Amino acid sequence: CVGCVWCVGCVWGWCFMRKSVPAFHDLLIEQTGPDTVYGNFIEKGRRQPIRASGVSDGHLQMLVLLTALFSEGKDRPSLILFDEPEISLHPHALAVFAEAVKLAAEEWDKQVFIATHSPVLISQFDPENILATEIGEFGQTIMRRVSEMEEIKDLLEEYAAGSLYMAEMIAAQSELQLDEEGL
Repeated sequence: CVGCVWCVGCVWGWCFMRKSVPAFHDLLIEQTGPDTVYGNFIEKGRRQPIRASGVSDGHLQMLVLLTALFSEGKDRPSLILFDEPEISLHPHALAVFAEAVKLAAEEWDKQVFIATHSPVLISQFDPENILATEIGEFGQTIMRRVSEMEEIKDLLEEYAAGSLYMAEMIAAQSELQLDEEGL
């Protein structure tokens, strides 16, 4: 990104931030105490920065996600776990987040696991990179790679994995039944 005065990790984060929130221009960090800082968002076309408390949850969520992906720096292997990162994000921002995850995994030596119920986010990844978890007959957790599910292989050629998830062909939830005691 032209105009960023940040480390390499932040430059990538800012590019994805700008892509997901087109009005975003920069983040102004001010030290408010010996151990505290506060962020102000600078948006294109605005004269005054916007305090972090005044932006949408989606702005903050994307900033947190990108910080987690890129703050450790390039070529510093790490494992990153995200639990429902789709919260507060627009579908377009989810696609941008998925793009950032792929870059972090492929070029930044990050191993990323995402737990999600979002068909939009699921659809951003190749079926060989998606593991579906289900509860087995005896209450055990079963994990299956979506690309290896024989019963939907032909459908994966025509439909996005998120669509098949919505149709309950992947990790169906409506089939879960409680026994007579409600356990």
